[in-house]
Amino acid sequence: MRLTIRVKLVGGFLIVLALMLVVFGVGYNGLGQVAAAADRLFNENLTTETATGILRRDMLLMREKILEYPLSPVERRPEFAARMRELESEIAADLASLRGQSGLTSTQRGLLDTTEENIADWYRARDAGVIGKADAGDLEAAANGALFGIGGQAFKNAFDAVGEFAGETRVTAQAAADSAKATQRSATTMQIGVAVVGIIIGIALGVFLSQAIAKGIGAMLKAADGIAEGDLEQTVDVKSKDEIGDMAAAFGRMIEYLRGMAGAAASLATGDLTAEVTPKSERDTLGNAFSDMIANLRKTIGEVDEAADGLAGASEQLSNAADQAGQATQGIATQSQDLAASSTQQGKVVEDTVESVKQLGTAITQIADGSQQQARSVEATSTATGQVSTAIGDVAKNAQAAAQGSREADEAARAGQAVVEKTVAGMGRIRGAVESVESTISGLGEQSAEIGKIVS
Repeated sequence: MRLTIRVKLVGGFLIVLALMLVVFGVGYNGLGQVAAAADRLFNENLTTETATGILRRDMLLMREKILEYPLSPVERRPEFAARMRELESEIAADLASLRGQSGLTSTQRGLLDTTEENIADWYRARDAGVIGKADAGDLEAAANGALFGIGGQAFKNAFDAVGEFAGETRVTAQAAADSAKATQRSATTMQIGVAVVGIIIGIALGVFLSQAIAKGIGAMLKAADGIAEGDLEQTVDVKSKDEIGDMAAAFGRMIEYLRGMAGAAASLATGDLTAEVTPKSERDTLGNAFSDMIANLRKTIGEVDEAADGLAGASEQLSNAADQAGQATQGIATQSQDLAASSTQQGKVVEDTVESVKQLGTAITQIADGSQQQARSVEATSTATGQVSTAIGDVAKNAQAAAQGSREADEAARAGQAVVEKTVAGMGRIRGAVESVESTISGLGEQSAEIGKIVS
């Protein structure tokens, strides 16, 4: 049977409410019984006490009239006799009223019987003693009979019986009061007991429902924490047939969904594009993203395959071009050998130039030794300078030839152009240096001539 959380909570509330109603009902019933007992006690006791008091009053009035009868004038005695008959009727009515009271015990009814018998004895003693002797003229005997004789004793017995009835009435009233108190205590005890039971049941229901809810939520929270840390090996074992169970089942389906996505991702990570991801719906953002990603990767791999085929063709063409470049390189090598030979000649010229410069240094030293020798040295230096200039011209021609060869080599391969240009640039720097030395030597020659003039 499926019971939702709402049904459980409402059911628990209704159970507690029912227990509260039971407590209220028990308390109300007990209080009603107490109130009824109190009312009955009050009414019965009050009525009985009132009737007993009236009976006592009428009996005292009767005794008064009996005592007055012998002392009254003869002409008034009929009046007293009539009043006593009226009191007899009233006393009989008082006894009937007492017998008509509800809740009389057997003891009370027995006391009423005794009271009636004693009153009857009192009446007979009155008629035979007091009234009879008074009418006979024996007033003293009549008075003694009323006070101390059989009549007096009969009155005392009847009046004491009424007193005993009143005492029994008070005992009965006390018993009724004790019963009412017992009923009150019983109702109070029952109220407390039912309230305690209701509280225990309410607490038990609360604990049961809270544990049922907390257990399911705790299992899902633990699984959620594991998923947050990347651990998808989670299980949610909740068997309740309510919203918590439904939520746990949905949580399990979510875990399976994430495991499927993780499996697809693992396949993609290993390069396996055969994995299939079917989105759960149009709103399945992750599923649609994975499906689109797999489709795009497959498309990209196809394009890469096509590009690889094109690259293979290009590689073949490049191989052919490399063969042609090799042939061109052989031509460049041949020309480079020629260029190397020219460079060797250029090196020889440079060595000659260096030697000439050394000779020029020696000449300058000789100039310092003497003006005559300096003049001769100047001439020698001039001759050497001419030789240097001639060598430089040869170097320049060779450089131009090398440049021409380099240009021809450049037409064969651009790689040789850089070497030739560097060679030409080096030759240019050498020529500039030689020209600078020639200018300096010419200046020294002029200074030597002046020195020679001064020396002469």
